[in-house]
Amino acid sequence: MAKAPKRPGEFFELLRSCIRKAIIRYRSEYNGTLKDLVAEAGMDRKTLGRLEDGGSLFRVNYMLGLFRAFGISLDDFLRRMADCYLEEQKEMGPTLQEYSFEELLRKELRIRDARARADRELVEIEQEFRRRGHFQGRDV
Repeated sequence: MAKAPKRPGEFFELLRSCIRKAIIRYRSEYNGTLKDLVAEAGMDRKTLGRLEDGGSLFRVNYMLGLFRAFGISLDDFLRRMADCYLEEQKEMGPTLQEYSFEELLRKELRIRDARARADRELVEIEQEFRRRGHFQGRDV
């Protein structure tokens, strides 16, 4: 059977990091060996590794095997994923839509100031390259 092509923006693609983190957390709570886990889940070590690394797409047969091995339900897994998602959102901070007008202005000023400092530093580095004669034939 042919594999379905990967589609950018696929729903599960957006949740890949949450799926990955939930699997890793359940695995850390698993009482058996890695060999036991992959046998109970009906997959090989490489597949489990790809799921944990985020290198494998969500597949129902993989997840059902893991649910069986971990002794959890879909509800349990979705709750764990939701916890991971909320943690990620907290780490990322608010989106621009959540900022007040004043907060957006302050953020813009901080970014423009940092950009101006970086531009000044870049000019100084380029000047030092020229002083050392390392800019011959380069146009920056």
